[in-house]
Amino acid sequence: MVRANLVRLCSINWAALTFAAALAGVACGGTLPPPSTGDAKAASTRWPGTSIEQLQAGRRAYLAQCGKCHSLKSESAVPKEAWEETVSRMRSKNGAKLSDEEVADISRYLYAIASR
Repeated sequence: MVRANLVRLCSINWAALTFAAALAGVACGGTLPPPSTGDAKAASTRWPGTSIEQLQAGRRAYLAQCGKCHSLKSESAVPKEAWEETVSRMRSKNGAKLSDEEVADISRYLYAIASR
């Protein structure tokens, strides 16, 4: 009886923890805005020809990939000029499985929204 109650309690706590983690991911994702045409213009000052599609891909990759290893940072957590180096370092030194295109897209996206 005691063991059954303990198993039930652990199952409930695990479910609550899983729900809280999912909710935290959604909450952070909700604070990272979708890119606008103004953001594409801002990113184009550093990466000429940046499209809104590239920024959208960067946001998707950031939400899908970066939260696997750590909590997602707000765009203001790093100086906007440092995002490219920061994302590249996550791949080279910390083993983040990101393609060259994902590194570029994530960097552009974070730079652009940090420029707001």
